[in-house]
Amino acid sequence: MPQIQSLKLSICYKNSVKGLNEYLSGANKYFSAIGMKAVDDHTLQYTFSQLVPYWNSKMTYSVTWPVNAEFLKSKGKDFSKSTDPTSILYNGPYLLKALTTKSSIEFTKNENYWDKDNVYFDNIKLTYDDGSDQDSLEHKFTDSVYTLARLLPSSSNYSKVSEKYKDNIYTTQPAASVEGGGVVLILIAKLTIIPL
Repeated sequence: MPQIQSLKLSICYKNSVKGLNEYLSGANKYFSAIGMKAVDDHTLQYTFSQLVPYWNSKMTYSVTWPVNAEFLKSKGKDFSKSTDPTSILYNGPYLLKALTTKSSIEFTKNENYWDKDNVYFDNIKLTYDDGSDQDSLEHKFTDSVYTLARLLPSSSNYSKVSEKYKDNIYTTQPAASVEGGGVVLILIAKLTIIPL
């Protein structure tokens, strides 16, 4: 019996897919009773317990993305642990190098990426900011510590910073999703990328 222990799966899908509520609660022990069926090697069919007009949006959540079964089985319960970069199967331009809680996330270039010749940064470091000092992002951006920083319209320094960096501000699209979101202005340093 497959183990399903995803909070996102439970929150987003249990009232949509036939039999999933019963399976997650333990009332039904048979995974085959869930309204999911592999029609062929490339097609998964869902049976709904109710009308779900926003289903296509739900299918964009990461919990529905395909997983390499061989890799998943090889890692077992240690699959996809953020504290162990070797527990994650990669196919993008970067690999997780290090994750330090409430400090930083570091990525390094994936030398096995299919288009690695067009990946121009060897390393990327994302620095954690708890938001308690709204001026710190702007100061670190000004001092070239950061090449990118967020600026929320609700920030106390919004007017001053948006005027000072009006040519460097880009607005993200509003987001309404389970992950949250909203309008965020991004300060971006003007960089020139020169391929070597």
